[in-house]
Amino acid sequence: MVSNPKIGTFTSKSIGDYISLKDTIFLKNTQQLERHPLRKSANYFIEIKPPLYQKPFVKSIFASFRYNPKKLKSYKIGGMKTFKQLLFIVIVAIIIGSGCAGSKKKKNEYNKPAIFWYQGILREILFANLETADNYYSSLQSEHINSPLVPEAMLALGQAHMKKKEYVLASFYFDEYIKRFGTEKNVDYLTFLKLQSHYYAFKNHSKDQEFISNAIGSLGDFIEKYPNSRYRPYVEYMQIKFILGQNELNRAIANVYKKRHKPEGVKRYLERVDETLEKETKPKPSHMPWYVFIFDW
Repeated sequence: MVSNPKIGTFTSKSIGDYISLKDTIFLKNTQQLERHPLRKSANYFIEIKPPLYQKPFVKSIFASFRYNPKKLKSYKIGGMKTFKQLLFIVIVAIIIGSGCAGSKKKKNEYNKPAIFWYQGILREILFANLETADNYYSSLQSEHINSPLVPEAMLALGQAHMKKKEYVLASFYFDEYIKRFGTEKNVDYLTFLKLQSHYYAFKNHSKDQEFISNAIGSLGDFIEKYPNSRYRPYVEYMQIKFILGQNELNRAIANVYKKRHKPEGVKRYLERVDETLEKETKPKPSHMPWYVFIFDW
């Protein structure tokens, strides 16, 4: 098969398999390349390029076998590598171009009907793109302030932000809904959602003293204003949890005063502990990881 490997000229038994043109041969497909005698030769590297006169992804390939004296124990398929790099560049260019076109399209979106913005809000919520959904709400609010879809969008965004643990934004939407669209029939439910967002936002008892006090006050106001609400049991449960957290916080502060030898501070904060609730509920101390405990009080 090989007359002189060092020179790089090849011959063939069948001209249908490949045509010898010194160091260049034409193969019909990749299977023939795999069967070629120089495929595993250590003295050659292989460069594959698609024929310029044929369309891409055809069976035929244009293979060049060249002598490689510097790298006698290696070969490479350079044409396919170049093709993959070119394909990658084209894909990246398409993505960047479509992104720029999409952003340009979004900038030109204005004076749309209310249903357009509302559907966009629901679509972005479905795909968890809440930032875009918030932007759509701003457009809906500014272009159709009296639309009946505005309160529906506010409620949907509030619940979506709470599900994503963005409780500050959730509380904002619920609070705005209460101020603008609250009625006797729905105000207790909306207030409950707002208090629930505060409850889930409570993370660290030792760092949120003011937050606990405000939350307990708001929960107490709800029970006083809506004694017959169906959401009252849930609010009472949250109130108990906050009071227990406040008890633990007061004990922690009393412990700090104890270490500083200030008995008056110890007495003042221990008096704030609800001993009756502690006896009835018998709460377990909050779990604190060891790496937090080292730097804690």
